[in-house]
Amino acid sequence: MKKKIFALLLAMTSLSATWAQEAEEKSPIKILHGLGYKVEAHGSFSRGTTPLWLNANKYGLSSLEKNNGYLRAAIERPLSVDSGRKWGIGYGVDLVVPFNYTSKFIVQQAYGELRWLSGAITIGSKHYPMQLKDGNLSSGSQTLGINARPVPQVRLALPDYWTIPLTRGWLHLKGHIAYGKFTDDNWQHDFTSRQQRYTDGVLYHSKSGFLKLGNEDIFFPLSIEAGLEMATQFGGTRYIPKADGTVDVLENSTDFSAYWHAFIPGGED
Repeated sequence: MKKKIFALLLAMTSLSATWAQEAEEKSPIKILHGLGYKVEAHGSFSRGTTPLWLNANKYGLSSLEKNNGYLRAAIERPLSVDSGRKWGIGYGVDLVVPFNYTSKFIVQQAYGELRWLSGAITIGSKHYPMQLKDGNLSSGSQTLGINARPVPQVRLALPDYWTIPLTRGWLHLKGHIAYGKFTDDNWQHDFTSRQQRYTDGVLYHSKSGFLKLGNEDIFFPLSIEAGLEMATQFGGTRYIPKADGTVDVLENSTDFSAYWHAFIPGGED
């Protein structure tokens, strides 16, 4: 008798969850629902240059000046708000007014994203954490992760592990492909004083792929994860100052073959 009651309750719970999900799917997405905001003020004071631990884990939002700070305001609607739907919408804007930084105004994040089932497309600059690494560590990851400034890009991704069909829930895949453009031209001009070679309008490409072997639906506490994350830069206009005061200007390729060569790993320019 107890087993029958338990089975009936389980079936009713399952039906209730199904009806709730169907009702949520039929209702329109409220793009302001789940919107969060933050306002922040920060200051750093030291002797000499700023210590490492005051620069780390800030997605590049830091200054080497001994006294620096900023005012910051952001709004964000994460994709997780629509986790119960097939479709999902996310967006965010993160603006900074700094003091003693290399810029007078910083757009730290500005993006919009759309999810369908497990796949997502993101357009703009957004924070992306490190893959398979402890985000609380202050070492490493100067190119990607929590110590690097976000790069404006178009990014196609499986952000969370997707279970590959016909593997009985044991094999999972996630990864991304992205193309974008760097925005540090003014910093290069200041750093080189335009007396050394520099490149403007540089394009960006990154990709990753990770496999996980394990089944969380059964009592098997172990899993194996392995993958690869890569990034490269290409294109742009190269300026090479000469001793006689002239400047050689070279236009790097930005046609389809340049994008393809950036996608396929190789050892040539």
